[in-house]
Amino acid sequence: MAIFRLFVLFLFCSQFSFSQKTKEDIAYEYLKKQDSLYIQFQFEKANEFANKAKKIGIELNDSKIRARAYQKMMVNYSYLGHYKESIESANNALKEDYTNNNLIYKLSCYKNLGIIYNQLHYKEKAVESFKKMITEIPRNTEDVELKIELASAYFNLGLIYDYAPENADSIDKYMGVSQKILEECPPEKVALQLYYSYISFANSNTELRHRLDSTKIYLDKAHNIITKYKPDFIITDYNISLGRYCFMRKDYKKALEIYLKVAQELESNPYENANLKTVYQDISEIYESFGDEKKSKEYYEKFFHASDVLNENKKKSTEFTSKNILKDEIEVVNLSFTKKIVLTSIAFLIIMFAAIVYYRKQKRKFKIQHLNSQEDIQEKEIIILEKEKEAAELKQIANTSFSEVLELAKENNPHFLKRFQEVYPEFYNRILKINPNLKSSEISLSAYIFLGFSNKEIADYTFKSIRTIESNRYNLRKKLNLPTEIDFFVWLNSMKDF
Repeated sequence: MAIFRLFVLFLFCSQFSFSQKTKEDIAYEYLKKQDSLYIQFQFEKANEFANKAKKIGIELNDSKIRARAYQKMMVNYSYLGHYKESIESANNALKEDYTNNNLIYKLSCYKNLGIIYNQLHYKEKAVESFKKMITEIPRNTEDVELKIELASAYFNLGLIYDYAPENADSIDKYMGVSQKILEECPPEKVALQLYYSYISFANSNTELRHRLDSTKIYLDKAHNIITKYKPDFIITDYNISLGRYCFMRKDYKKALEIYLKVAQELESNPYENANLKTVYQDISEIYESFGDEKKSKEYYEKFFHASDVLNENKKKSTEFTSKNILKDEIEVVNLSFTKKIVLTSIAFLIIMFAAIVYYRKQKRKFKIQHLNSQEDIQEKEIIILEKEKEAAELKQIANTSFSEVLELAKENNPHFLKRFQEVYPEFYNRILKINPNLKSSEISLSAYIFLGFSNKEIADYTFKSIRTIESNRYNLRKKLNLPTEIDFFVWLNSMKDF
């Protein structure tokens, strides 16, 4: 009986304790659940809990809960490819008092915005975000967390450049600054960041400079620091780079052994299509060199599927970029037109005032002026309606034409260049004005770069090797007298005329 009473008392106390949980406690439990799901790559479910926490934060008017929820939603949306929602979450977080009083949170928002803008080829916006990070961080700071964010800002500035041999110096310059900042910190506190920095330099030496001896040095550095300070860390990125290193050295047996293990790890993560694409392509080529056509075909089909998924995500991203850039430009046009209307209205009011004064002397003349002014108003209203209609038509035509040109490019359609010239006549005329001797194949390559395709994508769509595309791209730069420090994509887009 005594035991039963104790049980009832325990049950009552447990229920009472549970009922005493505040909404604030529940919000933080939601955020913890979000973190647990996030590390399992369950971003959609994680987002549901972050959203629940956000709603409680709004109800309680708690800036800290809202800021943390927005920050987590920002990252989840980014991984899911929902860039519009990710940008909105970042901007909402930046409006919170808690974020503005917490520099690490603010820097995280700027970093996420910069990464997304770069993925969407909105490079000016990306640079702006990363430079905000650098400006916000106090000079000569000794705070390790802030130095990590500073290193991240410079690292991402390096990623702004197209991953091509002609940009290797610019990429390595910013990544070198990043690495130097990290190496000034206690290694145990920045082991993970240094690991990724060394991996990036290894990849640069493999893909851009073809210096395999330097690749091995950086791979060893990455392996040593991660095994010393983070022995339980899964070194998938290291293995991908090591597999690529062995592949480039034509040590196909070792490369295959590494790649098969890596592929198994990556296949468990639905957000690794970019890495899987490279791994599958190399595995297919290795099996082909071994004479195993069946296996080569199997992995080529996997490579093709991973490419399709990436292309679909690329299409969504490009459409989002196109619509938003066009929206910004239309807003600029509308703003300019609005200013003209305001100035016209002010002038009109002055005329009206003068007319009223003059009315006392010449009533008949005032009536004539008044009638004329009414006609002016009607004329301006007609102009405004025509401008609004023109802007709407411009938006519709731009979206349709851009999508059509993208599809023709991906299909390597023989009508691609002709249609591109029709949609962007000013681009075509200006590039020929710079060099009238450009071949149609060179104009076609410039069109692919203008549309935001990477070297790998151009190679896939045109059935050429990446090395051929890199070489053609380098020769095209020379023919256009374009210095290596200038971003090719940004320069080409500066010639467009909306």
